Amino acid sequence: MNIKQKTELRRFLIAGFIAVGTDITAYFLMLQYTQHDIAKTISFLCGTLAAFFINKYWTFKKIHY
Repeated sequence: MNIKQKTELRRFLIAGFIAVGTDITAYFLMLQYTQHDIAKTISFLCGTLAAFFINKYWTFKKIHY
Protein backbone atom coordinates (compact mmCIF):
# COMPACT_ATOMS: atom_id res chain seq x y z
CA MET A 1 0.00 0.00 0.00
CA ASN A 2 1.54 3.31 -1.05
CA ILE A 3 1.37 6.69 0.70
CA LYS A 4 -1.59 7.94 -1.39
CA GLN A 5 -3.64 4.82 -0.60
CA LYS A 6 -2.85 5.10 3.12
CA THR A 7 -3.87 8.76 3.10
CA GLU A 8 -7.12 7.96 1.28
CA LEU A 9 -7.90 5.10 3.67
CA ARG A 10 -7.30 7.33 6.70
CA ARG A 11 -9.46 10.08 5.21
CA PHE A 12 -12.15 7.56 4.24
CA LEU A 13 -12.38 6.34 7.84
CA ILE A 14 -12.56 9.91 9.18
CA ALA A 15 -15.26 10.71 6.62
CA GLY A 16 -17.19 7.65 7.76
CA PHE A 17 -17.12 8.77 11.38
CA ILE A 18 -18.25 12.25 10.35
CA ALA A 19 -21.11 10.77 8.30
CA VAL A 20 -22.23 8.60 11.21
CA GLY A 21 -22.05 11.62 13.52
CA THR A 22 -24.13 13.62 11.06
CA ASP A 23 -26.69 10.81 10.89
CA ILE A 24 -26.98 10.49 14.69
CA THR A 25 -27.12 14.24 15.27
CA ALA A 26 -29.75 14.79 12.60
CA TYR A 27 -31.77 11.85 13.93
CA PHE A 28 -31.95 13.15 17.48
CA LEU A 29 -32.69 16.68 16.32
CA MET A 30 -35.46 15.52 14.00
CA LEU A 31 -37.00 13.25 16.66
CA GLN A 32 -38.02 16.39 18.55
CA TYR A 33 -40.09 17.58 15.58
CA THR A 34 -41.34 14.49 13.75
CA GLN A 35 -42.06 10.76 13.97
CA HIS A 36 -39.38 8.09 14.25
CA ASP A 37 -39.61 6.85 10.64
CA ILE A 38 -39.41 10.31 9.12
CA ALA A 39 -36.58 11.33 11.45
CA LYS A 40 -34.56 8.25 10.48
CA THR A 41 -35.18 8.82 6.78
CA ILE A 42 -34.02 12.43 6.96
CA SER A 43 -31.00 11.59 9.12
CA PHE A 44 -29.99 8.77 6.76
CA LEU A 45 -30.14 11.15 3.80
CA CYS A 46 -28.08 13.76 5.69
CA GLY A 47 -25.43 11.17 6.61
CA THR A 48 -25.33 9.80 3.08
CA LEU A 49 -24.95 13.25 1.53
CA ALA A 50 -22.24 14.16 4.04
CA ALA A 51 -20.34 10.95 3.23
CA PHE A 52 -20.69 11.48 -0.50
CA PHE A 53 -19.43 15.05 -0.56
CA ILE A 54 -16.66 14.54 2.00
CA ASN A 55 -15.39 11.50 0.16
CA LYS A 56 -15.69 13.12 -3.25
CA TYR A 57 -14.00 16.42 -2.48
CA TRP A 58 -11.70 15.60 0.45
CA THR A 59 -10.90 11.90 0.50
CA PHE A 60 -10.48 11.27 -3.22
CA LYS A 61 -10.22 14.91 -4.39
CA LYS A 62 -12.43 14.49 -7.44
CA ILE A 63 -13.41 17.91 -8.74
CA HIS A 64 -15.26 17.90 -12.05
CA TYR A 65 -17.15 20.81 -13.49
